[in-house]
Amino acid sequence: MNFLYSSSKSDRVNLPRKTFPECYKKAQNLFMSGLQYEKLSRIFCSVYGSGAWFEFCEGAYHVKYKESIDYRYSVLEGLGHGKSAEVDITGVIYHWLNDEEEGSCLSRMITEKATVKGGRVVYDYDPGVVYYLAQHFPQREEVLPEEFVFPWGGVYETHSLINSLYVRCAYHVLTVELVARKRGMKGGAESSLLLVIDRNNLINDIDYLASVGRENIEKFLDFMTYGKAVRSPDPALQPLVVSRSGMFLIPCYFVLTSNTQRNMLSLMARVTPDSFHRQSKIFEHVMVRNIANNFSGRGVCVVNRHYGVKKQREEIDAIILDEGEEFCLILELRWMLQPGDAREVINRLGECRKKVAQLERKIDFVKKNKESVLSDAYGKNIGFTEWTVNGAVVVQGFGGCLSSNPTLPIVTIDVLLAGLSEVDSLRELYRWICSLSWLPKEGVHFKPSFEDIDVGGIKIRRPCIELLVDQKNYVEGLSKSWRF
Repeated sequence: MNFLYSSSKSDRVNLPRKTFPECYKKAQNLFMSGLQYEKLSRIFCSVYGSGAWFEFCEGAYHVKYKESIDYRYSVLEGLGHGKSAEVDITGVIYHWLNDEEEGSCLSRMITEKATVKGGRVVYDYDPGVVYYLAQHFPQREEVLPEEFVFPWGGVYETHSLINSLYVRCAYHVLTVELVARKRGMKGGAESSLLLVIDRNNLINDIDYLASVGRENIEKFLDFMTYGKAVRSPDPALQPLVVSRSGMFLIPCYFVLTSNTQRNMLSLMARVTPDSFHRQSKIFEHVMVRNIANNFSGRGVCVVNRHYGVKKQREEIDAIILDEGEEFCLILELRWMLQPGDAREVINRLGECRKKVAQLERKIDFVKKNKESVLSDAYGKNIGFTEWTVNGAVVVQGFGGCLSSNPTLPIVTIDVLLAGLSEVDSLRELYRWICSLSWLPKEGVHFKPSFEDIDVGGIKIRRPCIELLVDQKNYVEGLSKSWRF
């Protein structure tokens, strides 16, 4: 897109108002090529990162992964890390388009003020419908902590702007779909699905709900505009395209199905890295508070404290002590931005392994200095010589990977807290985490398969996974996995 934009010989190009079948075919070919590129990127990133290698057998290059690459963690990533499944905006839209009773009510509200001109759906943005949509849309999981700040304001302003953009996009696709259905339009009025709108009207439409001031709306739109302030634009992070004439071209379905909060954080790390890194500690502070609140009734829980003995000093994210069991659980915490491509996955795997090494060092330190460290954490010395000290790495925003040390497992915070709600004993909780029985099970949650990729006549066969359940089914089954 950048190349086409910069090499255009004319300042003004008349965009076609209707879609052409040949363009659809070429777009499909481009899309499929993009998927193949993404698959190859994953393979070669794994090989480059020393996690896999090629073996030539029976006319094809087979991708082989090391034993340390555990498919179950990959499945956990695909199943949302163990988070509870929630109703999403896209599910609500699907419901409206397929539920006759509720859909007919919304259809009347929308279609009575919409019409078709020149084969395109035309309508006015009705405040009544806007508020109806906003009231029925569920709030997506809040990734952003309260203290985080963007150029246009804090988390409240950010959610207001994101949700207002979602409502604007939903209003558009619902109108096009419902009018096309009512009029029996061939192709479902596909030429109208792209929202083409000028800047002033878009600001006004977002301002209906956001109410954060025009200046802040403009900052938000500039941030989300393709190519703004970046050298290598990514349409996933900046989905709003502006034409040479200043019109916004918005792929509404793409926006609605995007993880906008995550994408904005990733974009901020590129555009204003100093501000992002300065605030990144906030995520870990929120994670620490979450651990402290949930473990407060399970013994003495101390977070973010430095312990020093002689010349050695360590900071321990969380240390939980159970006097009845004479058991100490040390947690090494790591918040991560959910990876967006194969390269980022490799980086996250490296961070997980670093955390295991750090935890090994800290546990060794505590074991060698039990009386001093545990007395400091507990508040008094009750005799800690016979206590057992163990630990785990807890990650958030990523599914994790198999630990190089089976006694120091890697677990997501969502799975950890799900287990905490099921077991009464801190020692049993640790045993459950170590058992890995909470990981997705082959034949129950997924089944392994293979995929053949043809690249210029060269065949590559890679292992892949087919999910057998959705996120909701997996989370509901977690309560049974602690009975190992």
